[in-house]
Amino acid sequence: MAPCLAAFRVPARCCGGGDNQIEDGIANGLEFVLGGDPNPAHAGANSSDILPTAAGNGNSLVFSYPCSHAAAYPKPVVEFSADLLGPWTPATVGNATIAVTVGASSDTVTVTIPKGAASRLFARLKVVGP
Repeated sequence: MAPCLAAFRVPARCCGGGDNQIEDGIANGLEFVLGGDPNPAHAGANSSDILPTAAGNGNSLVFSYPCSHAAAYPKPVVEFSADLLGPWTPATVGNATIAVTVGASSDTVTVTIPKGAASRLFARLKVVGP
């Protein structure tokens, strides 16, 4: 069983980071990073309330997500593009402002990406497991 899912007692047949046994649309690996519970046997396991949020703020796109302290690996990466087909660019301190608000069991990561000359901007959270 994947170590990150063992704490939730996810059945071995459903232990892959890309699996989604509660069929809430959130892959187990992403749910773990966001601090959700991927085990359908647990009450309140639907984790749609922890999904990343995005909002326009003048000339910037503000993308926020929770990041569990238990998720030492994999590290999530925010990527952005002016087109949904890409190319996707990783947000870094060189092209975005990244702020982390420390919490008790998870942090809130807020990435502010300048739109520049783009009329629109898209962002996504990329999580690649071991």
